[in-house]
Amino acid sequence: MNRNLPLITLSNVIMVSSNVLWIMYIQYFLLDLGISKTQIGLIFSLALMMRAFGNLAGGRIADLLGYKRLYS
Repeated sequence: MNRNLPLITLSNVIMVSSNVLWIMYIQYFLLDLGISKTQIGLIFSLALMMRAFGNLAGGRIADLLGYKRLYS
């Protein structure tokens, strides 16, 4: 069994949970700061696009260099 699997699973749960909180509550925080709903939509869109490009770049690097064990 892959020894990194428990760590990857835990990090995935944390990432998904933080995304849910981000999407649910950050909009109210941004509205309180005086940012319009249109600008909030742009912020969310840009954040998702940056994450997608980061995943593509990170995946390419992982494919080129190979996956490393996080702990042994």
